[in-house]
Amino acid sequence: MFDLEVYSRIPAKKMIVIPVIVLLLALSILSYFYLTTGEPVRMGVAFKGGTVVYLTTDSTDDELRAEFADFKLIDVRDASGSKMLIFGPMDEEEKDQLLSRISSKYGEVQIEDMGEEYSKEQQKQALRALFFAFALMAIVVLLVFRTAVPAFAVILSAFSDIVTAGACMNIFGIELTLGTVAA
Repeated sequence: MFDLEVYSRIPAKKMIVIPVIVLLLALSILSYFYLTTGEPVRMGVAFKGGTVVYLTTDSTDDELRAEFADFKLIDVRDASGSKMLIFGPMDEEEKDQLLSRISSKYGEVQIEDMGEEYSKEQQKQALRALFFAFALMAIVVLLVFRTAVPAFAVILSAFSDIVTAGACMNIFGIELTLGTVAA
């Protein structure tokens, strides 16, 4: 079905061109996004702080956006039969006003609050975990192959995968959350 001999006929230097182009394109997308927003990828609530409210309502997304327009509403989404409202970081007074408005109008409400300091700590922990993952990956490959070239190739490939995924997240508007870091 597949002719695998074609890969043995193509020189290795020519086969590396496409992955290098993809990596350079992904790096340019991340760089552009960083220069325009100050972040390489869109940070979710877990990494920049904010409040997530789950409520059951028949209101449309646009009606909810209009109702909470005076707060730092980032997004309204459907979440398994209820609505998920995502608010950016707010001071305590503003947050109290939001919570009192929500609790007075809507019955069944679930609120998740993530402070800015806690979110910055989450960012640091995620970066540390990423660093340790790369270091342990290099050590394991170095122990198995006993030379530095395969270890470097594995690290470069993993880096390329992460950069490409980050660029795709920017293109498709996906936020960086703890779940996307784990993936």
